[in-house]
Amino acid sequence: MKRISAMSAAFSVLLAAPLLMVSVVRAEAAVDIRADVRLGFHVGEADVGVFYDALAPYGDWVDTDRYGLCWTPRVVEHDWRPYYYGHWVYTDYGWTWVGDEEWGWGPYHYGRWAFDPAYGWVWVPGSVWAPAWVAWRWGDGYAGWAPLPPEVDPSMGPADYGIDPLSFVFVQDRYLPDPVLVDRYVPPARNVTIVNVTRNVTNYVVVDNQVVNHGVPVEHVERVSGRAVPRVRVAEQAAPAPTRVRGNEVAIFKPTVPKAPATPTRGQAATRRPPAATQGPLTTTQRPPAAAPPATTDPAELKRRQAEEQQRLQAKEAQEREQLRRIHEQEKSAPPANVSPQQLEQQHQAEERAQAEHEQRQKQALEERQARERKAAEQAAQQHQGRQQAQNEKQKNERQKNDKEKKKPENKQQ
Repeated sequence: MKRISAMSAAFSVLLAAPLLMVSVVRAEAAVDIRADVRLGFHVGEADVGVFYDALAPYGDWVDTDRYGLCWTPRVVEHDWRPYYYGHWVYTDYGWTWVGDEEWGWGPYHYGRWAFDPAYGWVWVPGSVWAPAWVAWRWGDGYAGWAPLPPEVDPSMGPADYGIDPLSFVFVQDRYLPDPVLVDRYVPPARNVTIVNVTRNVTNYVVVDNQVVNHGVPVEHVERVSGRAVPRVRVAEQAAPAPTRVRGNEVAIFKPTVPKAPATPTRGQAATRRPPAATQGPLTTTQRPPAAAPPATTDPAELKRRQAEEQQRLQAKEAQEREQLRRIHEQEKSAPPANVSPQQLEQQHQAEERAQAEHEQRQKQALEERQARERKAAEQAAQQHQGRQQAQNEKQKNERQKNDKEKKKPENKQQ
């Protein structure tokens, strides 16, 4: 693990800040706002009809208190977060995220992600396509990214993003173009230290009415990695499909998303409900039906799968704690430059607290998601039972009717 240097000046910030909001993220963004495409984001601006049916098999449309109609993936790993499973390629549009998920063509390139207390990570639909919507940090040998919050407008220049350090993913910058990144990630508890030795390099520009994501300078990545970063071309697909790299192309479904016909206030959006039959695409002024049930409604199967998820979470947390312990032991044996023993001890204590907070957050998110799955499974089972009872009753009535029809000739003969 690369040593973290130049910590003395940053550590006064670390000790004075709250537990996890250790750093404020400031933008040094260079943007061209003369084009028609806007870098700013407005909740409810997109007509979600393009996304609604295509994303429904993979998640649930939910009504959140802060952002209104949002989408959240249904079955994800316990440590999942946006822009976590996948890798970066460099295209004509800059750093472009290639998500491993089948639904990545939409939520990773339109709209924004936010962490909701009730649902965990939710996607807020948007109408502007970008190679990714992330905030970048870079410095001291590290590169990191986090979902760009809905409130952030990168065209406004230097601004306080206020992103939680635990929302970031960091790697050593020489690994940024690796096709498999998940094994390169720094333990998340280290984020509270790394955000103080990196700077915000979020840099979106608009070229020919298209958003370009510069972020970490590609020339620097090539220099520290000792290899050229391949340039690939974005090839637009005709229908929703997983984003995949094929030779010197990356295939992405990149539809035009119309604006919503009207953008209601939060109170209006919360009270409106869809008509019995919706004509045309579903918009943010209309509410979706109830969340779809999980992949399985069998109680035993659901219980088994959820127990396995909990076990995987516990194993991953134990692995992260052990990895953090080894890093701390290494730094005690060979302290980073310009960091006193007292500062190093305080840094380690802050990272241990961050690890505990990280584990608590993951545990809570998993418990809430599993509770929603159990509720959806129960509702699906009740609906199935109701349909079965109705079918049985219908068959019973038909038998009784047939029996009466058979008795009529007998009565006539008598």
